[in-house]
Amino acid sequence: MIDLEKIQDEISVWALSNNLIPDGVKDSWKPLLGVGQTYGQLNNAYLKRRQGMQGTGEEHTCAMEIAVADLIIFLMHFCSLEGISFEEVLQDTWAKVQEQDEVANPEKGNE
Repeated sequence: MIDLEKIQDEISVWALSNNLIPDGVKDSWKPLLGVGQTYGQLNNAYLKRRQGMQGTGEEHTCAMEIAVADLIIFLMHFCSLEGISFEEVLQDTWAKVQEQDEVANPEKGNE
């Protein structure tokens, strides 16, 4: 089983040691902007694969896989800077989402 808390801690240490947080200034907007940029890269790779242009399907799939992992890394870094446990909020939210059944309860929508 993967230990998300350990990975989140490792990302924080890595960010500090690689000058992503110079002088200890914790600017959470930086990884948040990284999320936006990387989300654009994911969309771009998906679109190129769908259109069958500017590379092979395998190349675009690889780019999408990298973007998905980068998104998680950026989000974990953001969470660390904001004092949020990525693992806890993921588990809590997933538990709520699992209980949703829009087919059986269409009037509730995405509550």
